[in-house]
Amino acid sequence: MDTMLFAEYKESRHSVNTNDLFTVLNKIERDAASIPLDTKGPLVTALLDDLNTFPEQGRWNEEVTTQALKTMKSLGREIKGSDELFSKRGIQILMKLGGLLTPSSFTDNHSSQEALKCLSNCILLCDNTKEFVVEHDGVVACFHLLESFTLSTESQFLTCRILFFLTVNNPDIVQQLIHLNIQPVLQNVLTSNIDKLVAKEPQIGIINNQAVTNEALKLLFNLILLDIRSANNDKDAEEAVGRRFQCCLEPVLTILFIFPIQYPMPLIPPYTHALHVLMQFPYIIMRESWYANAKVRELHETLDVGRDIVSTRFCEMLQGALAYLIPSGDPDDLDTTSPSSPAANYNVDATLSPLILNIRIVAAGEPHFVEYFKRHMLPSETDRKLPVNRGKSTSSQLIRLMTSTMLPQTRDAICECLFVLCNEDAGQFTQEVGYGNAIGFLVNRGIAVEPPQGSEADDSNKHINPITGQYVSAEENNGPSLADMTDEEKEREAERLFVLFERLKKNGVISVENPITQAKQSGKFEELDDDDDKKKSSK
Repeated sequence: MDTMLFAEYKESRHSVNTNDLFTVLNKIERDAASIPLDTKGPLVTALLDDLNTFPEQGRWNEEVTTQALKTMKSLGREIKGSDELFSKRGIQILMKLGGLLTPSSFTDNHSSQEALKCLSNCILLCDNTKEFVVEHDGVVACFHLLESFTLSTESQFLTCRILFFLTVNNPDIVQQLIHLNIQPVLQNVLTSNIDKLVAKEPQIGIINNQAVTNEALKLLFNLILLDIRSANNDKDAEEAVGRRFQCCLEPVLTILFIFPIQYPMPLIPPYTHALHVLMQFPYIIMRESWYANAKVRELHETLDVGRDIVSTRFCEMLQGALAYLIPSGDPDDLDTTSPSSPAANYNVDATLSPLILNIRIVAAGEPHFVEYFKRHMLPSETDRKLPVNRGKSTSSQLIRLMTSTMLPQTRDAICECLFVLCNEDAGQFTQEVGYGNAIGFLVNRGIAVEPPQGSEADDSNKHINPITGQYVSAEENNGPSLADMTDEEKEREAERLFVLFERLKKNGVISVENPITQAKQSGKFEELDDDDDKKKSSK
């Protein structure tokens, strides 16, 4: 049957009646996955030969060429049997049909778009094909296509995707694109597509303005990330990278602050891609770009209102994402097995951490933001009626994340973020989130904090249990406060902290000596003998 299909193709490829050829090509496209390798190889080679010559000779019109490329795309979904397509010659033929060998005479039509799709798939499936694209000046050709103001939405998407694939872990191509001045080109691609989304123009098909925006943001992220890496941790050089790409930040801010938040899950593309890009910039450049963007500048008249807008927007996105991704409220109890579970469909750790890191960058960059974020992210008086990691509020969820073993990126990000909101003061930090929740992070940071010896009062003069963060007055049914504990009860509490700390060490949250052990060894805790127990209990 498959041999007959190949014979039908060889017979119909010269036919004057294109209907016969269309029928055969459709059959091959439909059955591509089931064609045996010994038939598939010769078929791919024959189809490539014809694509290389027949369109150029005028023997195949655009419709036939487009269908032949669709067929080739289906055959090329598996490398086995399609080796010729992934060869230097195969890539060169696709580049010719996609207009990348002669970009000055590029025709933006269905056949060129189909050739670019096929080329994009080849690069995705086989890394070696990148060399062939670069060798034939594909990077420069893609750049020139992308800078055209008349390029179609579909071709914009495909060109961005090809460049995205080419730049992955390839700093040389990144520097080549920067030398070509890709930054204003990407700014134009982003702005033109985002403006259409803001205007709520109908989004038809899979490849639309939002799809182009996503691909352009992914490409932008690659470019900035690899450019920053080349700075070798030189802060001035890293800021220079931010300056280089600053023009692209304005459309990113439009996505984050003009687009409506999506519910039930706010952290989806293009928001997630925008957050990845944003976190590559130092705060000073974020601030300048905020005021350079007319759309976001119109949102407020005073600095206070602007800070409230930024903090509220970020925290609403975070609250929505936490509710969706961690419905149980326990970050270490994620259901990754049920197909309908959010945790099975999202990388929860990679999704949450960029937003939290962006909050940290903003709060660290401008201390005036701290109070605004604290309102949303640190425990309120109501939250302190329970240990601060046990409630259902946003702050309780964030504090639970501080000791999560399942979400290490998010754990580290929220610890760093909340520490900044506490002015990087260890004493304030432990009072806000509780010693038991803070100690792992502080020890890993090399910040020595002795176990607390008594409760401290907050701004309202209410005493707080330093271990749990709960108001002492709310602990009536939870045993005595630290100040009222007997020596035996204090030792039990120390043992509880010891067990907690050892669990954190075992799960990889921290990797240093237990401070309770250190305290005992230094004589700050002493074992009680039986006589001491009796004396205490008789009082």
